[in-house]
Amino acid sequence: MCSLVVQIFVFNLFSISGDLSAFHSVAAVLMDFWLWQFLGRLHPMIVHFPIGLLIIALLLEILAVRNKSHAFRPAIHLLLGVGAFTALVAVAFGWFLKTQDDYSGDLIVVHQWSGVATATLASLSFYLHRLIVANNRMHLFRLYRTVLTIT
Repeated sequence: MCSLVVQIFVFNLFSISGDLSAFHSVAAVLMDFWLWQFLGRLHPMIVHFPIGLLIIALLLEILAVRNKSHAFRPAIHLLLGVGAFTALVAVAFGWFLKTQDDYSGDLIVVHQWSGVATATLASLSFYLHRLIVANNRMHLFRLYRTVLTIT
């Protein structure tokens, strides 16, 4: 901790003089923090959890439509909430992994943005489902089911 304070102090001294190379060295030290590397390495394990949760939520939604039942709503809501949250965590861990290790190329860009899109759509699905359940906005069902299917 003391070392970090010293580095920030040095950064402030150099930024006053106009030499921003100190900023880059401090940023490099912060990004080399061992916790970010550890969390980044967990990405391959964590990334599949929200996918499974979202697929189960979709399957329960299909069962709810076929049976014309609202009995699965609490389970679907829980699966969507945990799935959206863990998708956001997986995106953050993937970003840590990308910045810690030397990943580059077109495939990593596609992987990164498809993960961001999945997390965004999962969050939107959760939000729409919450509106439907909490505020009884049944006119949003078609939009919610479309977003969940695309997710």
